[in-house]
Amino acid sequence: MTRSLTMQSEFEPLLKRNGLNSFIALMDGDVGEVFTAHDDREVRRVTLSGETGSRVFFLKRTFDVGLKEGFWPRFVGKPTLSPPMHEWHALNALTEAGVNAPQAAACGEERRGGRPRRGFLLMEAIDYQYTLNDWLTVGFPKPKQLDEFERTTLMYAVGLALGKMWRAGIMWPDAKAKHVYAKQTRLDAPEAAWDVCFLDLERARIYQKALDDSKRSDALLFAEHRLYKGDPLGDLFAGVAPAHLLQHHFDAMLRGVYQTSIDGPLPATDEFFVSRYRQLLDLHHSRHSAEVTPRLPDDFIHPHTYSISKHTNLNTNDRYLPALRRIGITTLDNALSFRKGQSLNKPGLSSYRERIRIETDQGQPDLYLKRFHKPPLKEQLRRMREFKFKRSSAEREVYFARKLLQVGIPTFTPVAWGRRMSGYLEQASAAITAELAGTSLEKLVAHWRDYPADAPRGTDRHDIIRQLALVTARLHRSGYFHRDYYLCHIFLERNADGRAVLSLIDLGRMIRSTWLRKRWTIKDLAALHYSAPAGLVSRADRLRFLYHYAKLRGMYPEWWSPRFIRRIEARCNRIRRHDEKRQRRFAK
Repeated sequence: MTRSLTMQSEFEPLLKRNGLNSFIALMDGDVGEVFTAHDDREVRRVTLSGETGSRVFFLKRTFDVGLKEGFWPRFVGKPTLSPPMHEWHALNALTEAGVNAPQAAACGEERRGGRPRRGFLLMEAIDYQYTLNDWLTVGFPKPKQLDEFERTTLMYAVGLALGKMWRAGIMWPDAKAKHVYAKQTRLDAPEAAWDVCFLDLERARIYQKALDDSKRSDALLFAEHRLYKGDPLGDLFAGVAPAHLLQHHFDAMLRGVYQTSIDGPLPATDEFFVSRYRQLLDLHHSRHSAEVTPRLPDDFIHPHTYSISKHTNLNTNDRYLPALRRIGITTLDNALSFRKGQSLNKPGLSSYRERIRIETDQGQPDLYLKRFHKPPLKEQLRRMREFKFKRSSAEREVYFARKLLQVGIPTFTPVAWGRRMSGYLEQASAAITAELAGTSLEKLVAHWRDYPADAPRGTDRHDIIRQLALVTARLHRSGYFHRDYYLCHIFLERNADGRAVLSLIDLGRMIRSTWLRKRWTIKDLAALHYSAPAGLVSRADRLRFLYHYAKLRGMYPEWWSPRFIRRIEARCNRIRRHDEKRQRRFAK
């Protein structure tokens, strides 16, 4: 067994003064307070007192280095290093490249049999408070509302930092919005309007071969991106969504990567790199820009802004914890035995499922409780195949609700959920969700049929159709498929300005699929087409929806051939026959 300890010279007196100048003291000592903790790692917040005052540091410890980091790199000719040691090298490389990052103070690693087994990293706390999520993502509390100039200069500053990092040969798979911090500095010079800092670089890697050939470093860097990550900007833009980003914001970021003026032309050299990143930015513009994001409610809350706490075996949204305590649901057993409220069971609902509406007080929305008791084996196998082996039926709906909110599709807010499993088999589970504002399109359509004067017309009607196309296109382009996509599961509400907002409910059958996408697309479109009554929804309305949907999806022409339309109509006929058969069965 060997141990190594490396300290930056400027921090040695401070660490010695506080008794943290040895491997054992930093790796095993009870110093500071636990900031985050997991089974194999933890982060501690440590305050060290020096001659000029106190300084705050973060101590990241890894207690067990897995095979992915400590063994497999040998097979591709790379060194085996612990995550703290990887981050140590990345922080030093970023500092040399002129990119803001936490200052590393000390790092240590313990190796056995040539393999890293555990390690630590001590780094100084950064003077940044807000991430890109705080500045840009809708649903996060904003430090301030940014205007167009501030938003453009922020994207330019992020591009500048990323360009410096890539040209230093550093690949960072965790380039996510929550790991990129920013603060305003000056307002008179666009190039210096923001300071950007990167955090959590334990997965960063340094590719020296990208620096050995200065003429083609850009091409080599892009090749490394393709091999190692595939898309160096994917997590960044997906993590910042939903955000009010427009085309010129994406262009400003690309100009920042090339360190050109914020409003200047792109360099004519190295067309390979420019064209590839131009393609990537165009791709993310078509996926994450404000033009393709459905309208969000005024009170939209991002799922990453509220904390989840676990009370025995029930996960609870802390915002609703007082309401749950008032109605007496604080554990999974309470949820499974709860008998108050209005039963929403209906003919055809499986015997192992139960739905209850719970009225709350003090102006909070009502809650909906869904319970599952020993689903049959057929449903258990379907859940394992379509979802996850160790996740329950109740968790499936909560999981997809959080995923939809993350990509900017309005839906209900998860309140609490829990499960009782026996291996991979589900014994019982429960999920509580908050009531959505608004009314289902099915009820609205029935009302408009009886009272034609109340039906939307003109611009409002076209806006509702376009919002429906936006929700559907964002759903399918993100790889999610509802599979029960009827008007009764789409709610309409109005914002304070009177504009329509559409939300989705009943996500119990939803899947995320990377194959058979055309089949699930047809199923969702057919269900939507079937549930829209012909007497009220005209042919022009349906064609307008398909036009917006196809344009947003960037469909190939063959998708909208007569054959594709016939497949949707054939699926509608199957749904109609199934409904007629179901109605005859219940009529007996």
